[in-house]
This record gives sequence, structure tokens and C-alpha cells, in this order.
Amino acid sequence: MPYTRPKGKPGIFKSKEFIYDEYYDSYICPNDELLTFKRTMPTGHRLYKSNSIKCKSCPLLNKCTENKNYTREIRRHVWQDDLDIIEDLRFVDTIKKAYKLRSQTVERRFGDAK
Repeated sequence: MPYTRPKGKPGIFKSKEFIYDEYYDSYICPNDELLTFKRTMPTGHRLYKSNSIKCKSCPLLNKCTENKNYTREIRRHVWQDDLDIIEDLRFVDTIKKAYKLRSQTVERRFGDAK
């Protein structure tokens, strides 16, 4: 899987800064509040939302969301556990060596076809 840079506005918490709790199937925000599961979207993402009443008085609100309803939403793909494993494999030395050979094998075929 190719690496993609994290997206989002600067100064706002990224979704990686929230902790996913597998047991309760929820996210924990940096202020130790829960974002609970709401629904599964047609795109294959699970939607987690925060409680607007608790977020309204949160000291980290400006760093968390710009939503006028004082809620934070996080989308987690249904295959996110597998995607996290793949992301961790990027840093293994044997995988790094194999990926360097990709330019000589896979991408070379596309270059020849052009």
C-alpha cells in the first residue's frame, strides 16, 4: 500500500490522536471523553460522534473541531485493523528492501508498455 500524507487542517487534532477502544467500539478523545458509534456508512466507514453537551464546555474544543454543533466526527473504515497492520509493515527492514525492488519489476513493466 502506498503511503499517503495525513490530511486535515493545521491546528486541529488528527484522528490518529484519538485512541480507539476495541472492547467498547468507541474512540477516546484527548480530553478523555467518548466518541460513540452511530452507524455504518455506505462507503464502508463506521461513524463515531462525540456528545455535543460535553464538547461545548471542553477546554480543547478549538483544537478538536470547528463544527457549529460542537461535535467531532471520526470515520473508521471497516478494514482499519488490517490497514494499520499494513502501515506498520512499512517500517520493517525486509519490507523496505522488497519495496525498493518494485521499481525494477512492477513499474518497469508499465514503463515498457508506454
